[in-house]
Amino acid sequence: MKAAPAAPEVETMRIMTSWLHRLAVLAVLIPLCASPGMAGEPLEELSNTAVTLSQEGKWKEAAEAYARLAEAQPEVAQHWVGLARAYRNLEEYDKAVSTYEKALSLDATSALGMMGLAITLELQGEVERAFEYLAASARQGIPRGVYEQDPAFAGLREHPQFAQILEVAQRAASPCLHDDPYDDFDFWVGDWDIHLAGKKQAENVITKEMNGCIIRESYHDNFGSRGESLNYYDPQTKKWKQNWVDAGGGIVYYSGGLTEEGVMHMEGTNTRADGTTRLARVTWTRLEDGKVHHVIEHSTDQGETWTIAFDGTYIKADRTANTGG
Repeated sequence: MKAAPAAPEVETMRIMTSWLHRLAVLAVLIPLCASPGMAGEPLEELSNTAVTLSQEGKWKEAAEAYARLAEAQPEVAQHWVGLARAYRNLEEYDKAVSTYEKALSLDATSALGMMGLAITLELQGEVERAFEYLAASARQGIPRGVYEQDPAFAGLREHPQFAQILEVAQRAASPCLHDDPYDDFDFWVGDWDIHLAGKKQAENVITKEMNGCIIRESYHDNFGSRGESLNYYDPQTKKWKQNWVDAGGGIVYYSGGLTEEGVMHMEGTNTRADGTTRLARVTWTRLEDGKVHHVIEHSTDQGETWTIAFDGTYIKADRTANTGG
């Protein structure tokens, strides 16, 4: 069994600056707004006391405060997490493990519970189990930097398995950079000249932002028209969405996805500034030479007939050429 940090004052300083501690404070305070405790029990004051005692490294007193919170609200997993953390810092590891397990039985998605249990198990020398829980916490979308920088993970960072945890955390926290649905529209990303009827008449800059979760469009043509759109994959509906707004007050809402042929197809509504609305549908088709064919159609008779409103070919732009002057 590994020993806990030798100097309590060092541990206190670490906890006070720890990301885990800051999150734990919020986790304790939030449930207090939702339900009352035992008769006459001032839960908000008690929780503040528990937090303060933890900050000061007074773990015996903190354990007593968290035990009272858990007794008052036994269904709240965060109280058990706080109690387990106090037990861990008191080196009562068996109690800490069983209390973390109690918390996870109430909330199986508690990242704090998983991380705390992993830290405790590593202190007991149960490295394999520790990394099972640490990996589970990483899949909750906790930023990679937390595992890399928080002092509480110092012991776990000594093990070779830790590199795998960082990879799991990176993927979970940035799914749009890794998961397949989020790259469906990458073929549209770029700096484009748009040709209509064989002549360049517009430019469009398509960028991928927010860790790949948003594709932003910035369009302008030779006639002064401008517009922008946000495009994103909705994991609930499993569809791609586009929200467009132009400088003339028009808005468009589209929803759809890739066809079996690899064409991005969306349908929705086009609303003018005067409030009138028409059905709209749009396709983006990849061409063999790296170009993209973009077609927009409108219908004013509920889809009985369709009129082409835009038919453009996207060609990669070369803005580096010296235009003179």
